[in-house]
Amino acid sequence: AEPGALVNITSGDEVIGSAQADNRGDFVAFLSTPVGQSRNLQLSAALKETGVVTSQDQVIVLPVQEDTQQAAPVVVLATQEAVTVIQPSGLSVPDQVSLDSISYNAVGEVVLSGRGHPGNLARVYADQNIIGEIQISQSGAWQLSASGIDAGRYVLRIDEIGVDDMVVSRVESPFQREFPEAEAMSGFAQGARVIVQPGNTLWLMATQAYGEGDSYTQIFAANRDQIRDPDLIYPGQVFSIPRTGE
Repeated sequence: AEPGALVNITSGDEVIGSAQADNRGDFVAFLSTPVGQSRNLQLSAALKETGVVTSQDQVIVLPVQEDTQQAAPVVVLATQEAVTVIQPSGLSVPDQVSLDSISYNAVGEVVLSGRGHPGNLARVYADQNIIGEIQISQSGAWQLSASGIDAGRYVLRIDEIGVDDMVVSRVESPFQREFPEAEAMSGFAQGARVIVQPGNTLWLMATQAYGEGDSYTQIFAANRDQIRDPDLIYPGQVFSIPRTGE
C-alpha cells in the first residue's frame, strides 16, 4: 500500500482486521476467521490525498473440512483475469506431485500449475500423449502452458520425474477442454462465465456470486446440460453464473 496508509481487511461490510503500512509501503495483518465458514476478503487503504482505495481482487478462504486430514484452509485469489488457487490444503511441498489449478491464458493456451519436490520434473500427459514438461522450482511450484489441445474431454496425468528418469509420484484429473469467448467475464460473479478448476465446487461459486453457498442450485439449474451430479464437476468446464431471478 502507500507508505503510512491504514489498510483494512473486510469481509462483506465487516472490518475484521487492519494494519498500518510502514515507510516502504509494507504491512502485515494477523486475524482469525470462524471455523467451518468461508470468508471473502478484500482490502481497502485510507490515503490522505485520494481518500479510500479499494482492491479489485478478492481472497476467498474456504473452511477446513472436519472429516478430512486437511491441514490448512484452501485459499483462492479471484481477480478480473482469473481465479487461482494460491494456497491448496496441506503442506507447501506435498508428499506427491499436485495439480492445483487449470486455466486459460490470453492466447487460449491451457495453463496448468501445481507443486512438487524442487528440482524434479513435472511431465504432463493428456490421454497418454505428452504435452510438455517443466522443472519444479526451488519453491516447490510448477506451471506449464500447453497449446494444440483440441476441444473435448481428457484425463490429465502429471508424472513427477526424479533421478534416473524414474516416476516418483503421479496425479490424474479429468479435464474438459473448452474455448471460452475472449469477452467472457472472469470470477464467480453474477452474469459471469467461469472455468472450473481443481478444488472448485458449486458451493464456492454460489458463496461468491450470491453470498451463500446454499444458492448453488441456481448455478446447477443454469448448467444442467453439463452437470449430472452437483458433486461432480470437472476442471475445464465452462459454466454460466446466472443473475438472481434469471
